[in-house]
Amino acid sequence: MEVHHHPHVEKKSFKEYILEGLMIFIAVSMGFVAEGIRESITDHEKEEQFMTSLVYDLKKDTANLSLAIKGNQLGRLKIDTFLLLMNNPDKNAASFDLFRLAYSVSNSPIFKNVKTTLVQLKSSGSLRLIKNIEIANAITNYDLDQETLSGQGSAVGGKNQAIQDLEIETTNFDTQKKFGYYRDEGKSTEEIKTLLKGDQFFFKTDADLIHKYENTFILKQFFLKTYIGLMEKQRSSAIDLLKLIQEHYHLEK
Repeated sequence: MEVHHHPHVEKKSFKEYILEGLMIFIAVSMGFVAEGIRESITDHEKEEQFMTSLVYDLKKDTANLSLAIKGNQLGRLKIDTFLLLMNNPDKNAASFDLFRLAYSVSNSPIFKNVKTTLVQLKSSGSLRLIKNIEIANAITNYDLDQETLSGQGSAVGGKNQAIQDLEIETTNFDTQKKFGYYRDEGKSTEEIKTLLKGDQFFFKTDADLIHKYENTFILKQFFLKTYIGLMEKQRSSAIDLLKLIQEHYHLEK
């Protein structure tokens, strides 16, 4: 009968066990380090992508703010003229100008920011990717200021609607229809003025209602002053933030 002998296995020394454990530890640690480097590279790429996108949004914001500021500054001047004409005892003599100004003033431009990148940064928790504290704080402050600006924009929009609602109650829409008809026909300003001369601006003589209508323009004047100031501040912040990002990330200006 054949007898099988087990091979003799040499027993490992304590040092060998320590060495094997050390090798496993180093291998695992290197894996973690490699994963950390990979994540760091990925995070940095994402950070640069977000900043490139934000630069695009800020450029759009800056351009749109400039347009809105200019439009509302013009609106304030038109309100001044409108209120001056309202002091004329014979308002019908200025029907054309009153209609033209009232229509224009009740449609003030409201700024809407491009918030695509900001929404993505916040909803995905990606603000943490921005390592530069100055830039991170500037983005947060810009976003907070935009909320204040949007609130004031809503207030101005409310005054736009208030003017339009009071126009329905007070002004002569037959004359307004004529105004629109003549304008669509391509008649000149002077021709329309002549055609509307003597037409009534107000079809109601309720002094309280007319006074309320006039006061709505005065209130809007104050709202616009604040709104323009906030937009100028936001435009300045957008330009500063744009410069910070472009310089730090070496992006095209």
